[in-house]
Amino acid sequence: MNYSKINIIVSSYNEEGNIEPIYKELLKYLIGIKYDFNIIYVNDGSTDKTLDNIKNLIDNYNSNFNDNKINVKISFITYEKNRGHEYAMIKGIMNSDAKYVIVLDCDLQHPPRLIPEIINSLDNGYDAIFMKRTKNMDSTVIKRITSTLYYKLINFIKKDKLIEGASDFFAFNNDILEEVKKMDFNNIIFLRRTIQKLSKNKKIISFVADKRYSGHSHYSMIDLFKLAIKSIKD
Repeated sequence: MNYSKINIIVSSYNEEGNIEPIYKELLKYLIGIKYDFNIIYVNDGSTDKTLDNIKNLIDNYNSNFNDNKINVKISFITYEKNRGHEYAMIKGIMNSDAKYVIVLDCDLQHPPRLIPEIINSLDNGYDAIFMKRTKNMDSTVIKRITSTLYYKLINFIKKDKLIEGASDFFAFNNDILEEVKKMDFNNIIFLRRTIQKLSKNKKIISFVADKRYSGHSHYSMIDLFKLAIKSIKD
């Protein structure tokens, strides 16, 4: 395990307009932090220029890391077939080897400016950080209502309560990483819930989800329903 490295997992499905912007935004807040960073883009069967843009980004910027000018490196994992957001996140984690792992979306709704606070919290002994969304600048009334009902339903059924408003913007230390990597991939039904169960000393940080930088959300009400079914089974 590399104690000087932090991996940042960025799942990407048809995010051609967001690949370079999120890298540049991350760079603003990572330079100067004592760790080396590896941004791992997981291309989840994109049909646009997402993969090309990731490769171009690596060609254009990785030499900076090799010349020791900055502490941020880029790599990628790619799949021909779209398997879904959960699959992409888990695959990125399973390919990680670092002191901490941070997971966030590619569309810049999860603000990179909060990453220094996340790292500081992990350095101070928390084993997992869950980012709780208090407002979504792109959210519709229907989406807010269904999201609220989702958490109420799950927390009514399950004894171990989900953090209401928690997003797929979270982080954890190597102890949890090693436990996840021991698991059968197919047994991880709902990643966020799995991390929450493994955590013994978690912290919740609230944030406002910014507007999507480019493109449109690929997450539908059907996806939310499927997630609810997964959560009940988990």
